[in-house]
Order: sequence, then structure tokens, then C-alpha cells
Amino acid sequence: MEIKRDQDIRESVQPKNQFIWLGSYITALLICLAVYVLLHFNVIKIYSRYDDLVEKLAQAGFFGVLVLTASKTIEILIVKRSGSRYRRYNLVRLTHLVSLIAVGFILVSFLFTNWYAAAVSLGLFSLILGFALQTPISSFIGWMYIIIRVPYRIGDRIQIDTFRGDVIEIGYLDTTLWEFGGDYLTNDLPS
Repeated sequence: MEIKRDQDIRESVQPKNQFIWLGSYITALLICLAVYVLLHFNVIKIYSRYDDLVEKLAQAGFFGVLVLTASKTIEILIVKRSGSRYRRYNLVRLTHLVSLIAVGFILVSFLFTNWYAAAVSLGLFSLILGFALQTPISSFIGWMYIIIRVPYRIGDRIQIDTFRGDVIEIGYLDTTLWEFGGDYLTNDLPS
């Protein structure tokens, strides 16, 4: 299962797949722009109660997909120009994270007209989520530490307590090891 996922990761950074994603983002950009223009100039008419909402969604979709297009372009540049696999992997993951946060901010800003109510709602919501998601938040902070300080990289052999293994993935919330030399193995074969 892990080998299949590793192959999927390698295939997803191939230039052919990158340009297919970029093309689909540009197509979505054009669709959102067309919907917005058609609604704004009253070429098409939806039930009058939902015209403003659909127009705002088309605007938010346009700017959200614009951020994703820029993110994919930056990812292509990172893949082409980065010499180190480790640095490339970390930069691509960081680019994805920043772009998703930006898209979320764009959606919230277009859907809420009253910023004060949205800020209060978001503050209360984030307080509740902060208590509920303490473990994932601390894991995310640990991921940031691993990315910045680089105590280990993908492919390194590490030992944590009694577990020894090769690092095969460093995710936002966890690090995946390919364990070897456990209680039931006498050699260096992975379990």
C-alpha cells in the first residue's frame, strides 16, 4: 500500500500531470468569469433572490481558482528549478497549504458582507475548534518544526523509543515510518 502511494506521489509531480491540472484550472477560471459576466450584465437571469449569491460565488470561484492556478504555476517552477528532492517536497507542501488558506479566506470574504459578524463568528468558532483540535494543532506545529529545522528527512533511518525505521512521508499531522528490525524480524527487512 505504501509503495503504491509513493508511486502516486512521484507520478503527480510529473510535468505532464502538472500541465493537465494547470489547464483544468484555467478552464475553471474562464467558466467562473463567464458566469459572473453573464449574471452581472443580466444576460441570463436566475431566480432574483439568488442572483447576488450566485454572482458572489462566481467571483469567489474566480479568485479562488486564480490562487490555485498561481499555486500550480509556482509548483511547476519549484519542480523544475529545485535541486534537492527534500527541499522540493517541503516547498510544494508549503505552497499547497498557503494556497488552501488563501482560498478559504477568499471564500469567507466574498460570502460575508458584514465583516464584524463574520469575525465574531469565526473567533467563536476557532475558540471551540482550538479546544477540540489540540492534538492535530500540536502535530501541525511539529510538522512546521520538522520542515524548518530538518532533524530528519525522507529516506533517513531514525529510531523513536523502540521503533526504528525509514522515513517515507512527513505529513502535516504525522510522520510515516517503514519499520524494520522489530520483535519478529531478525534482519533489516521492512515489516
